[in-house]
Amino acid sequence: CMKLALVHDLAECIVGDIAPADNVSKAEKHRREKEAMVHITGLLDDGLRKEIYSLWEEYETQSSPEAKLVKELDQLEMIIQAHEYEELEGKPGRLQ
Repeated sequence: CMKLALVHDLAECIVGDIAPADNVSKAEKHRREKEAMVHITGLLDDGLRKEIYSLWEEYETQSSPEAKLVKELDQLEMIIQAHEYEELEGKPGRLQ
């Protein structure tokens, strides 16, 4: 579970954090992130490359309870961050 949490957003270091407001389709987002993961993992030795790419795929396909948990935690973190921004700006509810 910890490895999934560390790997799930790794592609964002290349493609950035693509949000719904960016008007990028899910298919295009996945294509970009997959390309980034192929590049990133291509820099690693064979064993580590396979492990990290496999973890990323597990998260992307939500094929395990652990992947689903990491997704839920990622969404919770986004909500907490939005709340913190609202408090800093003194505008509660603005990001709802």
